[in-house]
Amino acid sequence: MTAPWKTPMEKAFMWIGGWRPTMVFQLAYAEAGQMIEAELADFLEGIDIPSMAGLSAKQLELINNLQKQTLKEEEELSHRMAMLQQGMADQPLLSLAEQVVTVLQPSNEGEDTTSIFEDAVDEKLKLLEDLLIDADNLRKESLMKMLKILTTIQSAQYLAAAGQLQVALRKVGEIRERKSTEVELTSSFSAEDIKDSHAAMAF
Repeated sequence: MTAPWKTPMEKAFMWIGGWRPTMVFQLAYAEAGQMIEAELADFLEGIDIPSMAGLSAKQLELINNLQKQTLKEEEELSHRMAMLQQGMADQPLLSLAEQVVTVLQPSNEGEDTTSIFEDAVDEKLKLLEDLLIDADNLRKESLMKMLKILTTIQSAQYLAAAGQLQVALRKVGEIRERKSTEVELTSSFSAEDIKDSHAAMAF
């Protein structure tokens, strides 16, 4: 579901295999806010600003309408994901799982219980695959529609901000992962030292 180069921290914040489509709008508003602060003097003087700080009323209206539509589709996908997850513990699968683990013999219909269980899980995986495709499509569509609303300069600033955020998160994730590994190694060595000292004392 996730790219192999993603750090554990990045994966922890993921939604159905990637970023939430509505993050497209969060990023736009955040970048616009930062640009307004940076160009406040020009903004107050009414000077035409070509950056994200200069989003027009028409652009804001289009972004708002797109956000509402995207949020609706995102919630539908979240609901499908919740139903799929809950379905992994429904009665038919639970019954088959008990047979696989405790009985390990052909079912009453003469079919191998393990094969039946695998087929049932495969059906769930196919639904998950379809869900991932739909989520990826929504991510792509929301981003492309946002870029169509923005001007060329605004799009460049927007994509640069998105890239900076991704790089920063990757960097922090790698640092945390490295620190976690170091702690695990230290704990492992400490346990080995204690074990060795106990063995020495036994002599």
